[in-house]
Amino acid sequence: MNPMNTEDTPVDLLAAAYEHLEFNQGALLPAAIEPHASMLHDWVEKGDWQTLAAQVGAEKVFFVGCEPVVVFARTVETDPAALRALYERLWCMSRPQLLFLACPAELLVLDLTKAPPKPDESISDHSRLIAVARSVSEVQAKLSEYHRERIETGALFGEERFSNSLNRSDRALIRDLKTVRRQLAAITTQRGFKKPTLRDLHSLIGRAIFIRYLEDREILIPAYFESVAVRRKEWVRLLAQAPTAPTIEPRLAENRFLRVLQNKDFAYALFDQLAIDFNGDTFPIDDGERERIQQDHLDQLRGFLLGNPTGQQELFFFAYRFDVIPIELISTIYEEFYNEREGKDRNKGSHYTPPALVEFVLAQTLTPDVLARRPRVIDPACGSGIFLVEAFRRIVRNLCADQAGRRVSRPQLRKILREQIAGMDINEEAVRVAAFSLYLAFLHYQSPREINAERRLPYLKWVAESERKKREKKNPDAQFLDILLAANSFDVMLGRYPDEVTKRFGPASASVVVGNPPWGYPQKEDEEGRKAMTATVTWCQAKDGRPVGDKELSQAFIHLTLALLRPGGKAGLLVSSGVFFKHHDTSRQFRRVWLESATLKHVVNFAHVRHIFFSGAQREAQGISPFVSVVFEKTKPNLKRNDTRFPYWSAKRSAVVANTQAVVLSRGDMHWLSQRDCLENEKLWKIYWWGGHRDEMLIRKLDVLPKLGTLSQYFPGMEVLSGRGFQEANRKFNADWLQNYKELRPQALYRYGPTDTRQLQRVPPKVERRGVEEVYTGRRLLVGRGIKGDGYITSRFETKTYCFRNSIQAVRLKGLEAWQEAVITAVFWSSLARYYYFTTIGSWGFWHDEIHLEHVQDMPISFPENPELRERIVQIVTQLQALDIGPEDFPLGSVQARVQLPELEQQLDNAVFDLYKLSPGERDLIREMCDMGLDLFYQKEKSDALRAVVRPKDDVGTIANLTQAHDGLPSYLRTFVKIWNAELDTDSEFHWRVLSPPSGAPLIAVSFTAHYKDDAVSQLSDDQEQAWREVLAILDRESLSPIERSRIFIDSFFRYVSDSEILFIKRNERRFWTRTTAREDAESALTFLMNSPSPADVA
Repeated sequence: MNPMNTEDTPVDLLAAAYEHLEFNQGALLPAAIEPHASMLHDWVEKGDWQTLAAQVGAEKVFFVGCEPVVVFARTVETDPAALRALYERLWCMSRPQLLFLACPAELLVLDLTKAPPKPDESISDHSRLIAVARSVSEVQAKLSEYHRERIETGALFGEERFSNSLNRSDRALIRDLKTVRRQLAAITTQRGFKKPTLRDLHSLIGRAIFIRYLEDREILIPAYFESVAVRRKEWVRLLAQAPTAPTIEPRLAENRFLRVLQNKDFAYALFDQLAIDFNGDTFPIDDGERERIQQDHLDQLRGFLLGNPTGQQELFFFAYRFDVIPIELISTIYEEFYNEREGKDRNKGSHYTPPALVEFVLAQTLTPDVLARRPRVIDPACGSGIFLVEAFRRIVRNLCADQAGRRVSRPQLRKILREQIAGMDINEEAVRVAAFSLYLAFLHYQSPREINAERRLPYLKWVAESERKKREKKNPDAQFLDILLAANSFDVMLGRYPDEVTKRFGPASASVVVGNPPWGYPQKEDEEGRKAMTATVTWCQAKDGRPVGDKELSQAFIHLTLALLRPGGKAGLLVSSGVFFKHHDTSRQFRRVWLESATLKHVVNFAHVRHIFFSGAQREAQGISPFVSVVFEKTKPNLKRNDTRFPYWSAKRSAVVANTQAVVLSRGDMHWLSQRDCLENEKLWKIYWWGGHRDEMLIRKLDVLPKLGTLSQYFPGMEVLSGRGFQEANRKFNADWLQNYKELRPQALYRYGPTDTRQLQRVPPKVERRGVEEVYTGRRLLVGRGIKGDGYITSRFETKTYCFRNSIQAVRLKGLEAWQEAVITAVFWSSLARYYYFTTIGSWGFWHDEIHLEHVQDMPISFPENPELRERIVQIVTQLQALDIGPEDFPLGSVQARVQLPELEQQLDNAVFDLYKLSPGERDLIREMCDMGLDLFYQKEKSDALRAVVRPKDDVGTIANLTQAHDGLPSYLRTFVKIWNAELDTDSEFHWRVLSPPSGAPLIAVSFTAHYKDDAVSQLSDDQEQAWREVLAILDRESLSPIERSRIFIDSFFRYVSDSEILFIKRNERRFWTRTTAREDAESALTFLMNSPSPADVA
């Protein structure tokens, strides 16, 4: 550290960061044990983070939305050990990404996702220190890339250096525990012992972590350990001795549990006592575990917990502070161990839900108006309880705010548990973990926290009357809250439990239902899950108004949710995307029942980011099913008279989402949908996932045309026969007549050029299905089921005879003229087909990226009336059919053919666009979806669609300055101005100007103002900061608070319309500045101006 600078104290340096980097213009909240009177409204969302920040010694926390991303702290310490201890405490908060640490004479910016420093390291080592300012004057100059605007827009955390966060404390702990488990399993089994099972080791480690949580949080105090030790003099001596082995972290020397582990009998006596005091809700001690666990296991476990290195892999137990590490990590630990033990195919659908998703769903569901009604919250598949714990904490924070910051008392906490929290799960072990987590949350808000004979914990789990009487006999003062039930929730609905259970957990027992119930259908290996399905199927009967299609458990749980809710109740669930996108008849019936019984309030489609939240190198169960969050009320909508509208968001994968695993939504990816329209046209769910209202209009236009499968109804003498190829699968039947054909392998199907008959092979002797023989011969269209590469459909027109597998769909065409066959071929080769299918079918983009036979049959077909257009299409198709290209990934043809291909494909697209009479705007829509939309879908955060848009040469001008505008922002500006100039008198035109924030935040502001054509264009000031301040001035005029103004950087979308100016601020990404978005923006501005009751309107 540098010598003391008396002018710039730590207080001065932090104040400079708040002011010069403008954190004070956003959600910068003080670390506080209780809420300040002026900030009570923030406490419900952020109060626990503020309290935790105060506990670890921070001064303030900066939030983006509800996510804590930057912590500010100061210290006068210069001792490396003290600085390491401070960093450790802040690192253990887990979720914040950055630390601004003000020390004497310097302000350090530290990366909290990096590994904690060892005792012989400085906090500045190993990339932890990423920036430093040594005076107030240097803060703005040297720390500008950490400006609030760059953090709120995600620009900073989208950088490559933040891509590896595996050493964030929560993720590091899970990894370290797996290492501990592997090394304990490798211990040599002594004579007379049996090798411990995986369950034994998981239970032992889980118990140890539970006790670390309890001791670090002072729930277990020294007196508790002493009360167990008094049973043997040897234990008393052991407990009184400081550890003989050295510890890497001195504070661990006082840890009583680490002393207990030196004696196996003492350790298991402690485990037994904890099981009693926590009402059995800890990791259980299975029969035989005591005999299988050796003292060697406890010694090695103790060594890990003391922070001693393994010699093989770096572990961070020396740094973990379990009074700081969030409670919800208990659910992670349990889920990872459970899935490792059971396997992902036998886990009863159990998947741990990341805290960011839990908080997001609850923020949409347990809103202030709902909390004011003191709701009873039920999670019908609660697992290890993460939704229940966060719901409890949210209710407590709300009550604290209602009481003007006064601490919530123990009786009040008990009342919240008893009357407002309930959960069910089929997995009894998970229910025990849920109970323990709720105990921990219950004790967290108390002072003191310890448990003893006078402060016994209530029983949370329901037990039968006989068991209750036994417990009451042992403890006459026992309290039974009966808020958790180890049961299949569908068995409860079927009345298979006593009336008292049905009353508490059955129909109309909840005012709010939340959770992440199991998705899909139990795997074949999941015997218990399949057994549980019998109750689900029994209760979910179509005749009772509860249809379930496609074996989709999420549909069953939505029926269950509606039954659990009281009239007017509210639900917030994470469910499979299949609730919207599976289209078998029963799934359609399910949606009709649901959407005619409930009112949608909020929907987010998370399909594009699903791998970020439910997969990863450290996740034992790789949950990759696409999912959505839905919030709805049990209020029957009168859709015939009063339509309801709801926001439908599409979460797009970007670098910031991938790096932070936070819920990041852009206003540009949100659309207001009509519930009535969604019932009438189920394609809207897919259209608005990646498109907008212009896409809906174009799809409606296309859908009035004849479908390929129905052409015979419009053209006499024409016949269309569809079918799939053969399926080998279980090989139950002889191939029989199929052996008369040779097979074209799926990988040999390609679009252009002649079929290479040398690649035809003999068919297998046995198959499950032989396919439709009629489509193996004749004139036919072949379409590959799987989508290739970056979204290309493999289709070709064929006349040669051969068979194929069911991964190829076929349409036999009879009675068509050659030009009609060419037109159909051209349509399936065109960008129009790619656009149509990606925009409308649920099987592309969610599960396997496939086109099914019914989709091929549903393609809208138009035939040219103009002979010239007909001939043009035939000629292009003939040329493409003659190209010797070969398969896309293995060119067999000439280099010349490859050179010709792009030009021919462009000619084909233009001809097909002419065929369908598409307007310039519709053509742009298709091209942009195929070039940019599909690229974003497949390339994700590496997509060109997310790159900065190309700006015009000048920052101001008129349409005359945009004559060569073919792409990028100039093209957007030209399209917008052309539309609006048409609304002005002939002597007027619009001027435009473009500017960006000087902070480097990835935003662009575009302003349009009307002028006479003779008016000179006013040049922007060279002072970009001043120009941006003028934009912010508009925001200030239209915003109620500075924090509201900062929403522009978080939402990345702002529109301001007045009589004199139109202003758009959007993220600097190519996808938001296209010709299509220019038309949408021009239309929205005009609509706002026409409908606005005031001179200005803001959105």
